[in-house]
Amino acid sequence: MFGFLMMFVVFGVIVYLAIAKIVPAMMFHYGGAGDRKGRAEYGRIKRELPDSADAKLSEAEFVEKFIQATPGPWRYVFMVFALAILGIPMACVAGLVGVAAGE
Repeated sequence: MFGFLMMFVVFGVIVYLAIAKIVPAMMFHYGGAGDRKGRAEYGRIKRELPDSADAKLSEAEFVEKFIQATPGPWRYVFMVFALAILGIPMACVAGLVGVAAGE
């Protein structure tokens, strides 16, 4: 029973990473949300701090730098694959060990 519980917990973490982390990160990097937020941030910096180094960059350079400064979706994708490849089988092994021990 413990193995099934662990397997469902790992599966829940995988679903959470996929929905709450990967999708927003992909929308930020590839869906245009990062461009909009970068342009808004550039306008704010240009108004409030016109002498800063970021304000002296062109808008395209600043937006590119702004998007690259945020974490991409690929680290979450790798976490999901690692959990799927390692976490679920380890939960099954833990369940089998529990059954063998007379749980």
